[in-house]
Amino acid sequence: MTSQILEEEYVGTMAKFFEVIDKAEVKHTQLNPMAFDIIDDEKVLLKVMNPVKPDEFFAWIFVWQKKIALELKTKFQELWVSAIELK
Repeated sequence: MTSQILEEEYVGTMAKFFEVIDKAEVKHTQLNPMAFDIIDDEKVLLKVMNPVKPDEFFAWIFVWQKKIALELKTKFQELWVSAIELK
């Protein structure tokens, strides 16, 4: 199962998407959480927003450190609990 937290502006688009694809669990939040991916509980891909075009990513930082990955996983789980279910 895939879990995702969305920014408010993407809720409508993703709702339409999940009418067709119903195999993921998705929630949204009004918070603007930092964008990151956790890979295999030991690698992290941090997504840096473009300061000139804030709706675009500017850079990605790859970190291979289990401690950081687990800290971010804990933060994601905290956000997940407070997020609103999309469906």
